[in-house]
Amino acid sequence: MRISNPQLVATLMHWPISNSDNQLINDRHVEYIEIRADKLGYVPIESLRQYFHASTIFAYRENQECPQLSKAERKTLLYKASLEYDFVELIWEYDQELIPLIPPHKRILSIYTKDISFHSLYEQCKQMLDTEAHFYKCVVETERAKTGVELLTLLHTFQHSALIGYTIGQYTAWTHLLGALLGSPLLFGCVGEASETKEGFTLAQLLKDYTLSSLRGKKHIYGIVGNQVKQSLSPRLHNAHYELANWEGIYIPFQIEQFADFWENVVQVDAMKEMGFSFEGFTVAAPFKSEVLKWVKEIENPLIHFTQAANIILRTSAHWVADTSDSVGILKALTKRGIETEGLCVGVIGCGGAGTSIALALNEKGANVYLINRDEEKGRTIAQAFGIPFIPLSQIRIDAFELLVNATPVGKYTEQMIVEPSRLPPHAIVADLVYRKNPTAFIRKAQSLGLDTIEGKEILIGQVAKQLHCMTGLQLMETYALQLIHQPVCVD
Repeated sequence: MRISNPQLVATLMHWPISNSDNQLINDRHVEYIEIRADKLGYVPIESLRQYFHASTIFAYRENQECPQLSKAERKTLLYKASLEYDFVELIWEYDQELIPLIPPHKRILSIYTKDISFHSLYEQCKQMLDTEAHFYKCVVETERAKTGVELLTLLHTFQHSALIGYTIGQYTAWTHLLGALLGSPLLFGCVGEASETKEGFTLAQLLKDYTLSSLRGKKHIYGIVGNQVKQSLSPRLHNAHYELANWEGIYIPFQIEQFADFWENVVQVDAMKEMGFSFEGFTVAAPFKSEVLKWVKEIENPLIHFTQAANIILRTSAHWVADTSDSVGILKALTKRGIETEGLCVGVIGCGGAGTSIALALNEKGANVYLINRDEEKGRTIAQAFGIPFIPLSQIRIDAFELLVNATPVGKYTEQMIVEPSRLPPHAIVADLVYRKNPTAFIRKAQSLGLDTIEGKEILIGQVAKQLHCMTGLQLMETYALQLIHQPVCVD
């Protein structure tokens, strides 16, 4: 009998842990704690029992980052762990001699491999499933979308209630969530910061961004597509509103390397349809906002004809349609503040899809817009195409701007500022599309000068409001959305 919803595993790769991580692991949704001994050494069970109620899994994976154990050393270590821990992971390839020594109810039999044909993977998995164990794992290291789909096909083919399957890769982490939808009994979340894991998602992300108690069976798939979206806040905002409305869908971050590979080998393949998945809509992030128009020809928003960039695509009964919400967030923020755009002197830094859309939208509303860019040739070409004045970033003088918008990624991961805002007039507004846990250095500096600011999170909520409505017809609740962005994980 299949488990109704996946059970959550907290994967521990460092010890000791912070108080906040301790709270996460003791969340009622966490059923297991996995100790990665190859990362942190042997942790005595007594140390774990002092802090955690969850069942314990001991794992030691052979990799380049840990000392290589001899077969005898590995056998001794895993057998010792089996006497203390609730479960021990046994690698099908390495641990054949040890398997008979471990009681079946304590075994997690695992296959770890790199890119492999579906037939070979199927045969290995079939052999493994013939040996009694509590859980089975089939894990493939790959960056190929096609291999990710094949792994999901394997899960769908076997329909085994104890079989866990996912891929490891920067651009295939989405298989963790789709595998859980297909029936994987366990869903693994790494304890710690997102930057510390290359294997799927953090425990905090899974607890904040998804309602695990109602995950299974959702086959209407939405998501955000880009090459740096795994830490996006969009899944949290969309999924929380889906849950309130009992909407039978899930919103997933699809961090990918090549849009063509994703479109041809994930969205449009028959295999995904045969598993019951239906892709309904995507938010498109950099750097794919222009490339997506090679695949989606019908345009909903006339602005896209000018910018040649879209950040929303929707599936209708017959085809896919492109739309954009890039300018919505900033326009909503200005309206909320009672700012008249007519005659407003605006500088928009960055001429990507978002910057260009914002510049054109404000220009249409009567603002005096200047497009600013570091790459002078690219910026001048785009500005001339739209009849907007251009200023090279190296020559910018900001003392006349009443609104200055950063539409570049500068400040996302560093304390760098795109420009120094101290020369802006005292009534100026500073907006930054970059959002992160704390305000960017650009926003903090502007606030210290007493300037009005529009943070990236506020702009994001405005964009998500349109995306949510376009994809589902649902209305975003702004106060609730702000709470979702700022609230800690609830432990109950």
